[in-house]
Amino acid sequence: AIVLLALPGVSWSSSCTDSDSDRLCDSVETNTGVFVSVSNTGSNPNLADTDGDAIADGDEVLGPTNGLD
Repeated sequence: AIVLLALPGVSWSSSCTDSDSDRLCDSVETNTGVFVSVSNTGSNPNLADTDGDAIADGDEVLGPTNGLD
């Protein structure tokens, strides 16, 4: 999937690749297991929920698209 994102402190001049459809560009999913910033999330670009907690990586980093109860 190709998505357009607006992240604080991160800018892209074009669309980015999002292999797992979690709303994070593969380029910021560094697969280290350690969150550093929105441009170095540590998440796996091939798993939408890297830590297996039923919350997509994009929701954890960017906030949910439907708000919180």
